[in-house]
Amino acid sequence: MSVQKHFIKLVFSVLLLFRTLSSQIIFQGTVNDNGGEYLGNGSEPVFNALVTLTDQTDSTRCFSAYTDEQGRFSVEIITTGISEAHPASPGGFRLYQNYPNPFNPSTVIRYELGRPCRVRIWVYNVSGQKVRTLIDGVQNGPGQVTWDATDDRGMGVPAGLYICSLQAEGSRINRKMLLIDGHTGPAETESSVSHAVLQNSNPVFRKSGSVLYQLEVTGENMTLYTQPNLEITEDMTVDVTVKRTVTDIDGNVYQTVRIGSQWWTAENLKVGHYRNGDPIPCMTDEWEWEHTSTGAYCAYDNDESNAGTFGYLYNWYAVKDRRGLAPEGWHVPTDAEWRELEMFLGISQPDANRFGTRGTDEGGKLKATGTSLWEDPNEGASNESGFEGLPNGCRDFWSGFDNLNLSAYLWSATESTDGGGISRYMTYLSSHFGRSASYTTAGYAVRLVRDSGSEPWLDRIEISQMRETFSIRDSVAFTCTAVFSDDSRKDVTLETGWSVSPGTAGKISSTGLFTTFDSSGIETVTARYQDKEVSCTVMIQDTTHGTPGDFDEITGTWQAVTETADLSAYSMGEITVTPYSDLFLNIVMVMKADSTFEYETWTGPDKYSSGADYDAGSGTWTVKGTTVILDFGWFASDRLSGTFQSLDDGRVEFSTVVSLYLFGPEPMTVPVYLIMERL
Repeated sequence: MSVQKHFIKLVFSVLLLFRTLSSQIIFQGTVNDNGGEYLGNGSEPVFNALVTLTDQTDSTRCFSAYTDEQGRFSVEIITTGISEAHPASPGGFRLYQNYPNPFNPSTVIRYELGRPCRVRIWVYNVSGQKVRTLIDGVQNGPGQVTWDATDDRGMGVPAGLYICSLQAEGSRINRKMLLIDGHTGPAETESSVSHAVLQNSNPVFRKSGSVLYQLEVTGENMTLYTQPNLEITEDMTVDVTVKRTVTDIDGNVYQTVRIGSQWWTAENLKVGHYRNGDPIPCMTDEWEWEHTSTGAYCAYDNDESNAGTFGYLYNWYAVKDRRGLAPEGWHVPTDAEWRELEMFLGISQPDANRFGTRGTDEGGKLKATGTSLWEDPNEGASNESGFEGLPNGCRDFWSGFDNLNLSAYLWSATESTDGGGISRYMTYLSSHFGRSASYTTAGYAVRLVRDSGSEPWLDRIEISQMRETFSIRDSVAFTCTAVFSDDSRKDVTLETGWSVSPGTAGKISSTGLFTTFDSSGIETVTARYQDKEVSCTVMIQDTTHGTPGDFDEITGTWQAVTETADLSAYSMGEITVTPYSDLFLNIVMVMKADSTFEYETWTGPDKYSSGADYDAGSGTWTVKGTTVILDFGWFASDRLSGTFQSLDDGRVEFSTVVSLYLFGPEPMTVPVYLIMERL
């Protein structure tokens, strides 16, 4: 019989035998993430996860497949051999068909790599047993290797079907290779060929293998999923849920949780480098921490063992550094993103500018349960969100390290009006969730939120102008700024609908230019952009009469405007109150002809009461037409309504009650305005 006939019969016999003796089981299903647990609004499919089944009695028999964009996978289990994996790998790796194929006695195997990495190229027989290791090491770029049909011991292998497998960075590509006339000698006849294949295949070729497999699911940014002792005897469908993670530049892996539509880290940050690899200074010295103006971090009490549980504490400079604390695809949450979390947990419409406690039990939904870390009673802690809020304490310049096991302090990425940062806090005595403005040198923990990939929405609009009071025939330009959910800002002055009311003293143009008429009054300027609206109040003064310091101008009867705070224009003063207190403020002024006045302020029924906050000082006054301006100098300028009463000899008494139920680490500043008009 000719050599050509021997070759054709041998190919036919091997392929027929392989098809006859082999059988396959389809193991399929989907891989989804943990987005549906706790309070998440639904799981998402996991793309490019590697699903692997390994025979628990023979670890050389393993079968794998990658998930598609819908998280679906399908693994072919060859019960008498090794499966051929998908030829295309998502990692950018290629394994080309060997040449020649069929071959005798050697063949060339070419491959390409997406990037330098460790590569393994193995040869398996149809029993799923490894025959030869061709490459096991770091390779770069395209390459090739020759197999001479020998095993790892240098012994020749019989003719038959073999599988060449390339593995790199979780990618696996297989190719079938057919060896014609192995080292056992040439086949003489059709029967001898078949006999040779059966003789050298040994009983392993014919057995079905174990029915117990270990299932593993691996992939980027997810925890390893393992399920041993999985019995597979026929086609099977299994759905798997894996937990998503995120890894920082230092290699720290953080569990994540979905709350509503947001993905949050369920652990505090403990990274010591910015995203670009630059180190963040670790500052243990108290004086250095207090006086730095650059990013810094530390462990609580400078004890690294605390960082393992509670993460690091970062100052505001580290949070706002453009190099970024978070890995790619994540960021420190903005104040608006914290508000979105609050609203999902139950606060209907949290005021963006409100500090203090917010809502009722939102903090409890975020706090880790139990009293192993939180101090007893850990009020209201349910952790139903999966956020695992921890009592990390804080570091500040007046008390050093404080409140470990008592409170959680967490930064936002949004700057407060005084240049520090806006933060959130929880305590062991309350289920509330608090908001505060914090100093730049405060040391707080950091949580991360995943980039949403969606366009930020319009959160609010703000209007501003150079001043709140001006004289007849003056004009002032207003601007309108749109603030979005990611705290980005856009000037929308020319896109805004402007109006002014009651309109008796001035008018406003579409460009935001407000022009007064020739009469005094109080005007409210309103801006509208999309579905948002905001207003501010201005006062137009009649300055055509009166001379500053003319005592005659203030003789007679005066009366304070007692309507609303929005009618105010002149700073009268501010007082500081302690949280959890009601404030009753009294102010008495004595005005003098030299354009000065003296004042006394106190809280409580009189200045001699127990616990009264008493203050005294002086200021200047100016008469402008029918208005007197009382200048208290250093006092702040904000608004508060009150009631005024004229006394005798130029004495004017002001009194008001302010109920403040605030919860926070710092006192609250309450400013006061005064408008006096002649009757």
